[in-house]
Amino acid sequence: MPAFVLLAAVFPATCSFAAPTERARTVREATGIEWLEMSGYQRQDEILKSMAVLVQSGVEPMRQPHEYYSQIHAKLRRDPNLYGVPLSQILAACVYEDEPAARAALDALRKKA
Repeated sequence: MPAFVLLAAVFPATCSFAAPTERARTVREATGIEWLEMSGYQRQDEILKSMAVLVQSGVEPMRQPHEYYSQIHAKLRRDPNLYGVPLSQILAACVYEDEPAARAALDALRKKA
């Protein structure tokens, strides 16, 4: 089978390689209460999205996504005020507490806001 036919089958005509529109780039973030109500697979997806938000902001989390689960969960259980906070902000607080190398980048982000 020629490569073009294979690509046409995998990437239909409706697929575009153009730059995504601004609307397509907007990803809704889960909040703290939503995190507590999610299944394990949903949590994995959400933490990956939140890590991507941090990376796009110039902060490189040093641990694997699953290593943040218990820390985020404990933070939410201790402080119900975080229930409405986006997960990326909760993750940023966890990174700030445990990863001194990321503090300068997080402080710079805080000053921008």
